[in-house]
Amino acid sequence: MLKIIGNILGKIGYVSAIDYDVAMYENIKMQQEIGKLSKKCEDFERINKQIADEMRHLVDENNSLWDMLDDMKSSETFGKEQYTSTIEDIKDMLTDEMMKDFKPIGDA
Repeated sequence: MLKIIGNILGKIGYVSAIDYDVAMYENIKMQQEIGKLSKKCEDFERINKQIADEMRHLVDENNSLWDMLDDMKSSETFGKEQYTSTIEDIKDMLTDEMMKDFKPIGDA
């Protein structure tokens, strides 16, 4: 008889106190797990932001180094303008060196 009443109550949606307690305990455990996972998610988002900031910094530094290498490479090449300028500087230096030892013969 008790089993029949239990079956009838189960069909209309009633559950035993033990089943209710088990369901509540599982619900509490799931809520705790959700809290832990939310905390981990926040930690991962913070770490991800730090990594993204570091990546931007490294990309900027990398681009700066490439620019520096390009500048060094362009300064190593000796173009026609640089050649002409260097020859003029050498001529001026030699002329100044030769003229410093000469004494004027008369007033100009």
